[in-house]
Amino acid sequence: MENTTQPLTLTLNDLDALRAVVDLAAKRGAFQGPELSTVGAIYDKLVAFLDAVVAQQDTESDTDTESIEDTTEPMQGV
Repeated sequence: MENTTQPLTLTLNDLDALRAVVDLAAKRGAFQGPELSTVGAIYDKLVAFLDAVVAQQDTESDTDTESIEDTTEPMQGV
C-alpha cells in the first residue's frame, strides 16, 4: 500500500477561527492570570496579521479592478 499524505495547509479562515476560539476562551475565563500576557500577545499578533492580509487583498482587488477598467476599450459602431 502506498502512503500518500496530503500537504498540511493553514488558511486564513483557520486563523480567523483560531482568533474566535481564543476570544471565546478568554470570555469564559479559560486562562489563568500568569497566562494572560502570553495569550494576549499572541492574539494581538494574530489579529494584526489577519488585518494586514485583508488590507493587502483589498488593495490587490482594487488594483485588479482598475487594470480591468483601464484596458477595456469602448465599443464602437454599435
